[in-house]
Amino acid sequence: MARRWNSNYQDLFGQTVKTFKPDQNACVACHRIGSEACKRDDLGGGRVSVREVADKRWMRPGFPVSGTALQWQSEYGAAVEELYKCCDNPSLPSCKTVDQKEEPPDGLFGVPWVHIGHANDVVAMAAINGKLFAATKDNLLWWRSPVGQNVNWVHIGHANDVVAMAAINGKLFAATKDNRLWWRNPVGQNVNWVHIGHANDVVAMTAINGKLFAATKDNRLWWRDPVR
Repeated sequence: MARRWNSNYQDLFGQTVKTFKPDQNACVACHRIGSEACKRDDLGGGRVSVREVADKRWMRPGFPVSGTALQWQSEYGAAVEELYKCCDNPSLPSCKTVDQKEEPPDGLFGVPWVHIGHANDVVAMAAINGKLFAATKDNLLWWRSPVGQNVNWVHIGHANDVVAMAAINGKLFAATKDNRLWWRNPVGQNVNWVHIGHANDVVAMTAINGKLFAATKDNRLWWRDPVR
């Protein structure tokens, strides 16, 4: 995945942004913290400051919605305090502070994408039963193993006018340009898709916890049971 120059690093704050990433700090496990969003009294207002993340318990990904402030504080309070100290005094050796004049070499969030193969003309993807599935612009369905090397995709059938796919409960689901919802078995041969309902103006789909989720062109999110 090609990296883009990030304008935050072009001194747009009037000075060079500093970033710090102290070792073993739970709050920087997947990204750095910058000096322009770390002050203890910075409420963020949607800009994603350290204080805003802590107050709203936005991190870590997967922290339960039902989790309490006390639980969050128990897990991450010490890490947040360390970030505040780095914000107040970036020269502390433990903060590992650097002047961030350009995007970090390992990506903005510190976790680079690794190129593992080709995915030509893909319009939708899903995964189930240890396989990656892809629908392509030429109305074909393919699968491959989800491994970290360039293995061949194998043609396993048709996928006409697909705009989104998902997989759950032993089925592969597809929404198509004509606002229909289909399913088929996730097997390595050309079996028929079965029409099971409507999927109006869907642009993306996924599945989890026994539900199909769909985002539509009018900026709405929907769910339904993955049944016929």
